[in-house]
Amino acid sequence: MSDSLNLSEARQAYAEHATGYWSEIRNSDSEAANRHTEAGDVIVSAWRGAGRLTELLEPLLQDSSAQVRYASASDLLGTELSDRAIAVLEELQADPKGLVAPTARLRLMTWRREGVT
Repeated sequence: MSDSLNLSEARQAYAEHATGYWSEIRNSDSEAANRHTEAGDVIVSAWRGAGRLTELLEPLLQDSSAQVRYASASDLLGTELSDRAIAVLEELQADPKGLVAPTARLRLMTWRREGVT
């Protein structure tokens, strides 16, 4: 399997877990939501370990899904793309619809207070 195919597949899986998390939250199934979080964390850990996390997640900062943009921005805090991630979270927190806005607001507040992810 080619490297670009692995990257594309990992990016797609990450996005699916990000949206799956929010879907399960809306369904009040915290166990299923946690499984999506854990699966996404495995992807992040593997790509971070390979030194390629920013390559994986940077395109997702422009995804059409606010849920995917939130997840990728959160996971990019503390990287060389922190400024872009913060800008995405600031944009998301300004959107009055859905659950992502207050979650983005809380993520930014925590990041700024502690300076860590």
